[in-house]
This record gives sequence, structure tokens and C-alpha cells, in this order.
Amino acid sequence: MSYENADSVKTRCMKDMVFNPSTCRLVKQCPEGKVRNPKTFGCINKPKTEEEKNKASKIKKEETLLRQQTKKALELEEKKQKAEDRKKQKLIEKAIKNVEKEKQKQEDKLQKKRNREETKTRKLEEKKEQKITMNYKKEQSRLSKREERLNLAIKKL
Repeated sequence: MSYENADSVKTRCMKDMVFNPSTCRLVKQCPEGKVRNPKTFGCINKPKTEEEKNKASKIKKEETLLRQQTKKALELEEKKQKAEDRKKQKLIEKAIKNVEKEKQKQEDKLQKKRNREETKTRKLEEKKEQKITMNYKKEQSRLSKREERLNLAIKKL
């Protein structure tokens, strides 16, 4: 092998290598977007430039602002929903009260009707009893008059 061939093989093999001074060895180059850390000699992400940092901070601010806006919108929506639910609940309670009032009115009407019927039947019974007692008294008075007449007739005889 000639010296030139050995050198070309060496350069070809070492083309993607970097010398690590702490270990005195050759290491592979870092992939794109990464840089060597001078202390550890490991590959790390490239440090961001001021522009990139500004863009990232703007993006973060916009994202947080967007999150806050969506959170507020959701809260407002929840409040509206709760208010609607409360209104619906109040309407339901009002409807239930109205139904109960209507039932109570109907029950009162039925009770009044029953009371009227009871008073009518009581009055009719009282009238019947009065008639019976009147007839009994008339009959008693007739009988007593007859007895008196009979007694008088017996005395005469």
C-alpha cells in the first residue's frame, strides 16, 4: 500500500469525525441542529438566538392568551348554562306549584260539594224525623182524646 492510498482511506474514514481532547479519541460529528457541549463533549441542541427566543416567547404569550380567552369563554358559557338551568328549575317549580294549587282547588270544590250533599241529606232526615214526630204527636193526641171520650162514656154508663 502506498502512503497516498493510506492517507485517502484515513481522510475518508475521518471525514465525519471530530477529535475529543478530554479522551483523546475521535467521535462522530453531531447531527444537524445540534452542537457539541464543550464541557461534556456530548451533542446538545443549538442554543437559541435572540430572535428565536423572542419568537418562542411571543408564541408562548399568544398561546397563554388564547388559553385564557378560551377558559373565559368556557366559564361564561358555563355561567349561561347554569343561569338557564336555574330558570328552567324555577319554571318547573312554578308549574308544580300551579298544578298543586289546581289540585287543591279541585279537592276543595269536591269537599264543598260533599258538604252540601251531606247537609242536604241531614236536612232531609231532620224533616223526615220532624214529620214522624209530628205524626206521632198527632196520633198520641188523637189517642188521648179517644181515651178521654171512652173514659167519659164509661163514667156515663
